[in-house]
Amino acid sequence: MNASGYAFLNSVGGEALSPSIGVARYGFKINGLSFIYRADISSEVIKDVRVCAIPTTQKWFNGMINVRGHLIPVFDLNRLFFNEKTDSGLFLVLDKGSKAVAFRIKKFPELIENIVQTDRHDKRFNDQLIPDFIRDYIVNYYASGSQPWLEFDKNAFLSSLTQRISIYS
Repeated sequence: MNASGYAFLNSVGGEALSPSIGVARYGFKINGLSFIYRADISSEVIKDVRVCAIPTTQKWFNGMINVRGHLIPVFDLNRLFFNEKTDSGLFLVLDKGSKAVAFRIKKFPELIENIVQTDRHDKRFNDQLIPDFIRDYIVNYYASGSQPWLEFDKNAFLSSLTQRISIYS
């Protein structure tokens, strides 16, 4: 992490390679769910940044943060999925520009090694633990040893959430 509180997990341009599936992936956990994203997606972890709340929005939408002059929406997936607030000053920012989004996380993402693509019928996945409203946005199932990982379509999922952000909708 540099002096400004930013930790860059990768740089866009070169693709890190994994022997099992080609492109390396990072993973982060939300309660009992493990999510994965490609290492060639711009990502960074920001620590202890001020979140500007937006009135009359759902509790799982924390508001906006300013990252180098860009306003980025912040979501607490733990609150959305399990109705439990994430008490952490860590934010995982995925993507950049108008596609950037931040998620509250408890721990830094980890590089997932020895990963293999599988499917939802793999015995490592407990489909009952996956919340209904994200299930439709899961695009790939992976495993590393006994650990299952889910890759979801961030843009489609967030687009669906915009319909539910207001407490009045």
